[in-house]
Amino acid sequence: MRKEIMGKLTAMKEVKADVPYTYIQLRFGSGGAADIIPGTAHFLEHQMFNSSEAYDKFTYADTMAMMGCDRNAHTSHDETVYEIKVPHNYAIEAANAFANHMKTIKFDETEIEKERGVILEEVRSSDNDMISKALEFSGEHLYTGTAYKNTVLGKVADVEAITAQTLQDYYKENYLIDNAILTIISNDEEIAEVIHMTIALALNEMGEGFVNKNTWTQLTKVPDAHGVSGKFDQMTIFINYKMDKLNLKESLQLELLSNILFEPFTGRVWNRLREELGLCYGCGGYISEAAKTDDIIMAYIFTAPENKEQAQIEMVKIIKGLFEERNITVEEMKMAKIKMETSRVFREATDKRAARMTRSFVKHGYIVSDSDEIQYINTIDTNEVEKAIDRFKDIFTGDYTVISYL
Repeated sequence: MRKEIMGKLTAMKEVKADVPYTYIQLRFGSGGAADIIPGTAHFLEHQMFNSSEAYDKFTYADTMAMMGCDRNAHTSHDETVYEIKVPHNYAIEAANAFANHMKTIKFDETEIEKERGVILEEVRSSDNDMISKALEFSGEHLYTGTAYKNTVLGKVADVEAITAQTLQDYYKENYLIDNAILTIISNDEEIAEVIHMTIALALNEMGEGFVNKNTWTQLTKVPDAHGVSGKFDQMTIFINYKMDKLNLKESLQLELLSNILFEPFTGRVWNRLREELGLCYGCGGYISEAAKTDDIIMAYIFTAPENKEQAQIEMVKIIKGLFEERNITVEEMKMAKIKMETSRVFREATDKRAARMTRSFVKHGYIVSDSDEIQYINTIDTNEVEKAIDRFKDIFTGDYTVISYL
């Protein structure tokens, strides 16, 4: 169905009875090609995950996580796209949170400086990737004289030149209702219509409407801020913990602890290394089924070489702290369980065969369905977590191996 609202917002809605979640995609037809300073559209995409008048960045992340939201965004030369996938019973609430956050976004200088360090790490990552460099070279020569000759990320000098005023001006000029396309896929026509209205009303208040009214001063680049030295290098660090074969329950317990530590936006490692210290562009961790008899937890960091030692120390300290201090909160457990459950619901829904049959897979010799895993996940309580901490404490407070490379 194609429909216009308030004369300007183009929306495409599709209702599917067998979809157990709602998918919201908001596309602004303004990407890197619209940049005055290359990299501005991409920088603003990052800033939209920071604080607003409605939420500080951590409250917003927690609010969306508690609803089981899977969020993402990306910027190309032609558009910036924001995506939300959420269980349908929370869809309207999530759309309200997204709209209120988006229309009241702030341009806080402290947050912008931290984000600048993160984006510079992303630029380094791209510059050390052969495919990215080949595309950059091609663009410079194929699109000479047009904005397409620039990279979407911008170069180091571009990222350093972007100010709060640059971002605010771009937001006002490009995040407009007549420059947006909204896509909604849901299993409920009424839910889709409410989301449509909610986001349309928010977009009508953006641009020349509501913007944080603080008077901005020109940002000055602080040399070596956030450990960024200007060297055009990036390295990857893997910190590996090896353990014995896991049974199904142990595997799920370990996944829960891994989510508490490593989940983007809400995990302890992410918030400390990336958000508080600005030591890395990306970090995380996962369980690697390396062999039939072993599992390995692989924690990883993308960082500048000069930050290697500090980032590694902080990562290990956070991991050990969880097992030594045993201070997992109720909110952390709840968010981790929601993430585990919704990831399996989404996985079943996006697997075409899962609409016709129960998805099954082999894990350490066990035949396990997603529904079986969800059933156990819902039973995990404080006692189960205490068992998991006891089971894995010696591993995560003991020896580990480090692999690093440029």
